Amino acid sequence: MTVLVIRPAPQGQRLADKLNQQGINALAEPLLDIVPVTPVPISVEQLTSQQWVIAVSVAAAEALPSPLPAGPRYAAVGQATADALSAAGASAVLVAEPADSEGLLAQPALKKVQDEHILIARGDGGRELLASTLTERGAEVTQVSLYQRQRRQLTAEQVLGWQDRQVETVVVTSCSLADALLATTPPPLHDWLLELQLLVPSARVAKHCHQAGFGRVEILSGASDDAVLAYFEKEKVAMTDERLEPEVTASESEYQPPVASKAGKKGGSTALALLALLLAAGSLGWSGWQYYQARHNAALPQVSVAQVNTLQQQLQQLQGQLQQFGHGRQQDQQQLTTLRQQLAELQSAQRQQVSWPHKEAAMLVRMANRRLYLSQNLPVAEALLQDADATLKKLPEDSDILAWRQAIAADLANLQAQPNIDRTDLAMQLSGLRSQVDQLVLNTVKLPELDQAKPDLQLSDDSGDWRENLKRSWRRFADDFIKVRKRQQDVQPMLSPSHQAYLREALKLALDEAELAMFAGDQVRYQANLRQAKQWLSTMASHDAKVNQAFISGLDALLAKPVSLSLPKSLDSLRMAEDSQ
Repeated sequence: MTVLVIRPAPQGQRLADKLNQQGINALAEPLLDIVPVTPVPISVEQLTSQQWVIAVSVAAAEALPSPLPAGPRYAAVGQATADALSAAGASAVLVAEPADSEGLLAQPALKKVQDEHILIARGDGGRELLASTLTERGAEVTQVSLYQRQRRQLTAEQVLGWQDRQVETVVVTSCSLADALLATTPPPLHDWLLELQLLVPSARVAKHCHQAGFGRVEILSGASDDAVLAYFEKEKVAMTDERLEPEVTASESEYQPPVASKAGKKGGSTALALLALLLAAGSLGWSGWQYYQARHNAALPQVSVAQVNTLQQQLQQLQGQLQQFGHGRQQDQQQLTTLRQQLAELQSAQRQQVSWPHKEAAMLVRMANRRLYLSQNLPVAEALLQDADATLKKLPEDSDILAWRQAIAADLANLQAQPNIDRTDLAMQLSGLRSQVDQLVLNTVKLPELDQAKPDLQLSDDSGDWRENLKRSWRRFADDFIKVRKRQQDVQPMLSPSHQAYLREALKLALDEAELAMFAGDQVRYQANLRQAKQWLSTMASHDAKVNQAFISGLDALLAKPVSLSLPKSLDSLRMAEDSQ
């Protein structure tokens, strides 16, 4: 018997080598070629922005950019895929149980994924169950095809070579391989192919193979090499047990009915012969019955009255012992009940001891969430999350604890990527600018100097100057009623003293509003107030005063500094903390 492995290389050849090492004749004949998509359609930065990265196959895991970032949580459809993710840098991987999409969707960590970003790494033409189900659960799902499957076309000589090597079993680890097996085999050989035994990893693949026409399908515990080897090891044990059982043969006696002879003479001779035969048979039967009764009676033991009494006494003793045994059994049952109660109390106490780290970690995560979103205090939030992770390390590892710790690691990576905002320093700078508002040089009313030159109003004696003399006489007469003073420069409209006080108070109020917006993490309101103060100074203050120039430089420096963080609606670890309660 030969086992045919049709998985893509190098996984197929690796499995065939393992089978041959176990003494099982195996042949590797890949029917699909895995061709990676180039260039890789996803980057490490895109992976960092995801809450979950799910790999549906080993080829998908190996095609992801390496090393994998620490921010997302990782999940795999099968242990082999999980091993590939771990080799690429994933610290903890959620593994499907059983090893299919349904088993992965049944994991508690993927049941509440509202508003989470999930990336599914797969090949072209894969199943849509993961994406559709996670989308229905409220997640934002992105599917990325990292490789293509290309079928190999077999010739009749290759399939006949399988027959020559006595292939009886085929390892089929996916529906696509089952389809490729039928599609690449020449049609005249389909009848022989459908009689082969298939080893499949799940009930879904088994159903697909039955619908395709295969009649002998065995379901393994998974798609890994260990699952295939475990199946053949189990088959070896079963065959050994069958050889150890003694063979029992039963020979069946054939009854040959007598051949009826030709009728002899008719009449009374025939009747007399029949009657004689019947009498002889009856006599023989009676003799046999008497012989049987004699042998039977001789074989029966002769029992005396003393023996009967002895047997009755022994029976009474056994009944007494049975009653004592019943009382002892009741006592044992009571002791067993007491032990069970004590065991339940110990288990309850142990659960309480184990639940304390759970509650402590949940409390630390909630405190970190409040510090982060109420006061945006990054250092305190990071320290609280690190304490929560250290608390969870003390608990036994299981899928929920690993998923929770992975969520904390993703939150810490997100917080460490945020800008470092020193709000105390920003508050001191705003307070310093506020104290300088009263020293700002604002535009006040400054009149130019008067023109001190006096006009010549003396009259001349020349009659030809009568016009000029008339003007001078009129000006000397008008000076007694109207004074017209001329200045050397134009007078610009400036602020009155009362308006200056209003402007200074408005500047202080804008700086106070900017400080409140800074503490609230409102970048838009913070910058709007600083720009308003800068605009007022640009239009209503002197540009030459050094104190004004220093004040505007301080505003420009504050405008360039961020005061808000790019955070999700809530910490991922907070949802895990709520689920653990």
